[in-house]
Amino acid sequence: MEFWAPVSASPGYTTAESLILDDKSMSTRKRIIGSVRIVVGKSILNRRLDVLLTKSVLIGLVSLFMGCAVIYLIVIRIVNPLNRLTKGVKVLGEGDFSNKVPVETGDEIGRLALAFNQMSEDLHRRQVENRQLQTQLAQSQRMDAMGTLSAGIAHDFNNILAIIMGYTESSLRRTPEESPI
Repeated sequence: MEFWAPVSASPGYTTAESLILDDKSMSTRKRIIGSVRIVVGKSILNRRLDVLLTKSVLIGLVSLFMGCAVIYLIVIRIVNPLNRLTKGVKVLGEGDFSNKVPVETGDEIGRLALAFNQMSEDLHRRQVENRQLQTQLAQSQRMDAMGTLSAGIAHDFNNILAIIMGYTESSLRRTPEESPI
């Protein structure tokens, strides 16, 4: 690469005092006294360009790896509580209401864990109530069966007693009143 640059001359200081006192009274007019040819070889520019390119690629790779590491850490912080929440919900789905889902964070995942724990307590309470109601139903059915049985026995016994009383009254009508029977 080659280019030309102008060379200019300006008048110097006239006295030593003007140099010390920084006198600006001098004329600032410059005179061009010639030109200089400047030639820059491509090899120097190519080396500098290669160094710049290498540094840029290294900075890009370091930034990429650091970004991936940060993203990995963020994903792990999100996925691990979700995995533990999923395991806890599977245990609840199997009907084991004694284990609580661990509440690890205060964000949405923590609120979900609290909701699952509340649901677990409600299901456990309903399961206990269901057992009590089943016991009461079985007791009620036994009492109903006993009532039906005793009503049947009482009806049959009443029929037998009605026959006995009918024969007794008929016998009493046929016997004279003075009879010792």
